[in-house]
Amino acid sequence: MVKRLIWTNRYYGSLRSIALNAGDIYSKGIVRLLRAEIKRKCELLKHNSLMGSLEPALFGMKYEYRFLLVKPYHKIIYRIENETIFIITVWDTRRAPERLMRYLTS
Repeated sequence: MVKRLIWTNRYYGSLRSIALNAGDIYSKGIVRLLRAEIKRKCELLKHNSLMGSLEPALFGMKYEYRFLLVKPYHKIIYRIENETIFIITVWDTRRAPERLMRYLTS
């Protein structure tokens, strides 16, 4: 069992981006529910850090990245190091997968 979660600055930036972009399409209530679901899924990782699949767009990088799908269009990207889970970002799955690697290495 992993003892703690660390949310990165990229994660918080991605949440702001989701709120801004989704807020143009959906109501504030729907955006709030999406953010709550993201947080709930992150908390689930504390108890089963391997529940997410390996992220194929990030094979060959320094760390092994995993993802956990949230609704149909978003996934939580994270990595595990010792007893810590680093929540890297929330990625919109409608973007081109190769952009994810560029995003994380920039």
